[in-house]
Amino acid sequence: MYRRIAGLLCAGIALVSTPSTAQDVRHRAMEPQEATIQAKAFEESLVALGIPTRLDCSSVIEVFADSNAEQRSFGALCSVQIGDKAAADMMICDDAMIGTLTLKAYGFSQTVDELASFTAANCQG
Repeated sequence: MYRRIAGLLCAGIALVSTPSTAQDVRHRAMEPQEATIQAKAFEESLVALGIPTRLDCSSVIEVFADSNAEQRSFGALCSVQIGDKAAADMMICDDAMIGTLTLKAYGFSQTVDELASFTAANCQG
């Protein structure tokens, strides 16, 4: 099933606009090579959903579940260009085990702590 949300054709993703709350979230910044691979995975996930996207990510993190270090999710602050539209800054997270992919298009500050909170709240498996 496809839905048009905020001008995007969406299937299997959530666009959220609720504020993130700062909290202590275990996370680490990914090394440049890892970050590039994860950003490409975000891009491929969006393209697989029929959303032609190009990403330029400035921060990519790995977030760990409180109870299990094996459960982890990924989040990024990216400049997202969809089709021929102008690029916009967004937060993106995913939890590949669950199949969750979430974008936040506005209402956030571009900090790693807020990105970690967003990722833990929306994509923690």
